[in-house]
Amino acid sequence: MNPLLRKIAKQPATTTSFFETDGYLYHGTTTTDLQSILKDGKVDGISFWGVKDMADMYEGGAMFRVPVSRFNQAFLLPDENMINDPYFIEDENGDYDPKKMKAVNRAWKASKKTWEDSLQIWGAVMYDEDLPVTQADVVGDSCKTRGHK
Repeated sequence: MNPLLRKIAKQPATTTSFFETDGYLYHGTTTTDLQSILKDGKVDGISFWGVKDMADMYEGGAMFRVPVSRFNQAFLLPDENMINDPYFIEDENGDYDPKKMKAVNRAWKASKKTWEDSLQIWGAVMYDEDLPVTQADVVGDSCKTRGHK
């Protein structure tokens, strides 16, 4: 086989995805901050959003779920905090997993480093603009227990 063709064959066709996406971005917050956000009607930018699994790691007790289509994509950015300190690189026992870290870093290096790549590889993005939200964007019952309907 021609060595040039072999090199092309080894190139990944798409970005490796470590996270399942569902067309929504999630933002974890505290129940106290939730009340303030709903009163203001927006999540202030710069804010951190991601797949549900990542937002679940934020143990604040409240979460927003917003369709990606509501975000101005020009203000969606790779999550530099996650890239520099990925806290999800663990095995099934909760121990640091160097093989997973190597795979994630390799996928990021091979990517175009877009916000979409960040979401698929790191499970998180940053949003550099305020995002209007309402009670309808709140996931679960956390808000209802605090007197909101």
